[in-house]
Amino acid sequence: PSYVKEEAAQTSIGEAKVSLNSEELPPLERYPVEAYTVKMVLVGDRYPRALLQVPNKGGRVIVEEKMRLGDKNGIIEKIDRNGLTVTEKIRNNFGSYDDVVQRLPVGVAKAGEGN
Repeated sequence: PSYVKEEAAQTSIGEAKVSLNSEELPPLERYPVEAYTVKMVLVGDRYPRALLQVPNKGGRVIVEEKMRLGDKNGIIEKIDRNGLTVTEKIRNNFGSYDDVVQRLPVGVAKAGEGN
């Protein structure tokens, strides 16, 4: 339709960039990795899973390996009986990305968090 062509012609690439506030992101991508608490893990079968407490009374969510976690595009790399390992790609001062590995142990909540 003609209205699509007009819209595309009037919008530059910079204007087309969409900004999301944190409430529009999925609960697993809203907060830093260390803000989540691992409540328990299930590793008895081929597909290990973990139960995470989402910060700010966001409820609990079951996660699996290869799922996204955290506000810096972290990926859950490994779930074992002691917790889970998340790898984030963090931009360094030189403009390239470094892998930052974080470990979330089972049952360790942040100080002052009573979930």
